[in-house]
Amino acid sequence: MPGPEQARMLVDIDHVLAHVLLIWADAGVARDWLTTPNAHLDGMRPVEWIRRRGTSEVVDALRAEAAGAYA
Repeated sequence: MPGPEQARMLVDIDHVLAHVLLIWADAGVARDWLTTPNAHLDGMRPVEWIRRRGTSEVVDALRAEAAGAYA
């Protein structure tokens, strides 16, 4: 069973994944977004950003992407 910190991180990651799949219903496109360097995250891949710094900025990047900020 995960400890409190790990449980919080799992909930946060689940939130990000749900948000990604709302924007891109195609799991392959969602996976590509999560594993490709992102300008909103200083060129870091979202999966790496989550591991090192948390999910807040990744959600911001998702919102920017959905709004067409990097289109």
